[in-house]
Amino acid sequence: MSRSKDYIGRLLDGIPKWDLPLVEHREAFSSIQDKLLSAEDITSELKNLYTVREYSDFALSLLWIADKVERNPALVDATEDEQSLVLNMFRRAVDVSLRDLVSDSPFVADTDSKEDGIPAQVAGEPPSLTQTEIPLTLDASFGGDPTEFGKLFDKLTEAVQTGSDTRLNHIARIIQECKIVAAGDFPSEYKQLGEILSEFLEYVTSNQFLDDIRVMNLVQNVQDPISQWSNADPSNREGILTQALQVLQDYKQMFE
Repeated sequence: MSRSKDYIGRLLDGIPKWDLPLVEHREAFSSIQDKLLSAEDITSELKNLYTVREYSDFALSLLWIADKVERNPALVDATEDEQSLVLNMFRRAVDVSLRDLVSDSPFVADTDSKEDGIPAQVAGEPPSLTQTEIPLTLDASFGGDPTEFGKLFDKLTEAVQTGSDTRLNHIARIIQECKIVAAGDFPSEYKQLGEILSEFLEYVTSNQFLDDIRVMNLVQNVQDPISQWSNADPSNREGILTQALQVLQDYKQMFE
């Protein structure tokens, strides 16, 4: 059994599926769990699940976790944050009934087809999602818009400070935006922030440092310059991110 499959198995076992209000939703969760854990290649099975209408975010959250585990041998036990994220994504997926889910879509290949309680899959080939290409966003991107980026970072800061279950969701979105910024046509300071901030967030998440006071302090220290920069007139933004970049550049030394 692969490390990621073993890890996800323990993660899913620890999710309180009895918190799901409807019997059919609990049955769907158990069916998906059984199918994933009986698959020879859990990554390929998750990519197939990604093609099921409304289940893409649920599948992506597990793909993201599987990718982290394969890249970091130190990860052994699933965290409560990860379990909360996956459960919330499943709740979003079953927010409509499974019958409506497969019968109303014009893209469903066979509306009568279900396998082991899993809704019929969307017609066509699964998307190409290699481990290095796994999307980390769980909501629509705002294309690196500075104002929206500042608002999202404010939400992350609050979630980190309070220990909210939404931390991983905010981190996933910020990493996606950072990658868009780093590869896009943006000012050099913003591109540099995108590169180093995504690296920092992936590092602290993979190493399970989210509850570490050092992470809380660092996030809080960069919030103010990021907020000032995002709210400033575009013609007056140059240099505002310098402090945030200086704080982030040496982050690894804090954990060594």
